[in-house]
Amino acid sequence: AAPVYVQSCCTKGVACMGCAEVKGEQCVRCAGGYAPQEIPALNVSRCFMCDDVPGWHDANGTTCAEYQASRRCGDGKVVAAGEGADLPFEGVRPSEACCACGGGMHSPTPIGLPLNDRVLYINESIASWPKPVTSDGVELNAGCALASAGLSMSAEGVVRGNATGTRSLNCDLTAFQDPVRGLLGTATLSVTIENFTYGYRSLNFTFDTFFADSPRISEYKVRKDSRLKLADFQMLCAPQVDWVQIDETDGTVKFSPGQDAGYPP
Repeated sequence: AAPVYVQSCCTKGVACMGCAEVKGEQCVRCAGGYAPQEIPALNVSRCFMCDDVPGWHDANGTTCAEYQASRRCGDGKVVAAGEGADLPFEGVRPSEACCACGGGMHSPTPIGLPLNDRVLYINESIASWPKPVTSDGVELNAGCALASAGLSMSAEGVVRGNATGTRSLNCDLTAFQDPVRGLLGTATLSVTIENFTYGYRSLNFTFDTFFADSPRISEYKVRKDSRLKLADFQMLCAPQVDWVQIDETDGTVKFSPGQDAGYPP
């Protein structure tokens, strides 16, 4: 049987946009708030964030929800036969008002960029996908200095390369989710490169319950190029905390039970 993926771990490119279930290379079920529709003129079907036009109904009082429930519309098309299948009422057709019929009000799918939460070290090799991939036509703003950091972005928004030099940079990203209807997703890509890192911009010690003895991640190790030699690590905290310690030899930051019963704050 073909593998089935949920949205959180979908690896099938732009088919993941707004999709709750993928089989093979195709989305077979859109997530809540999304509807399957074809991009006009391109004959490409994707899941789009969509709302029916509020209050619309046809001359018989039939609403968008009833068009879908009666299967007069489905998969972004009017499927009922006959000349009256897509008649306008007060100038608006079902195919213009209803998501299930191919219309409705569309919003761009939000773009998550995991790289924004990371801190890279010099010479780190990366391949970072947006979550989810929302387009196979992604562009960065003119003047974006991503290449100067040894990185590049593919048409699907995947950032690859080997991080070069200590730097921080921001680039504006535009994803052409439906280029025909002008549906554009936007985000800001933030890249930070240091000599050594702990992988993330913030180190989170998260407890599953209030009474848990230790957090789910109890330590963070230094990430660096193997040729870089470091020693004598120190950590300065303001305010002072006694439940996080650093190994002076290798720099590992560890959770360590404090003296107070209510650690950490």
